[in-house]
Amino acid sequence: MSHRSLQSLMLAAAAMGAIATTAARAQPMPLVYIVHDAPRPGCPGLVLHFTAADRSITGFASYSDMKAMSRIVGTRNGVGHFDMTLTPIDPAGPKGRIVGDANNSTTDVRSVLKGEGCNDGPLKIQTISVTNGYQP
Repeated sequence: MSHRSLQSLMLAAAAMGAIATTAARAQPMPLVYIVHDAPRPGCPGLVLHFTAADRSITGFASYSDMKAMSRIVGTRNGVGHFDMTLTPIDPAGPKGRIVGDANNSTTDVRSVLKGEGCNDGPLKIQTISVTNGYQP
């Protein structure tokens, strides 16, 4: 390979790296949430694992026994309100809709699962973990 060809290849690679870095910076960092809901008498707790990027929420849910899964799809308004639908992948997976509000200045999260039986009522957050979606 000639010196001129090698130099052109190096310049092209540097330009592509700059474009990729700029594109990556332009995209908002998704947050990854892992939420454990406290069990209620006769009902297992919920485990929610989802990402929130821009105004979209996607992820998976299960009961604390992890025997059946559901898909989470939802939205958030950017100032604390969120609305998520749990659709079973397995027949026994959690089903319903979680609607709530989070307070950016505290760790308070108020939410209600709207469904039937164990899938209905206020959710009491037992643990919550939030991480940057792009961390290694």
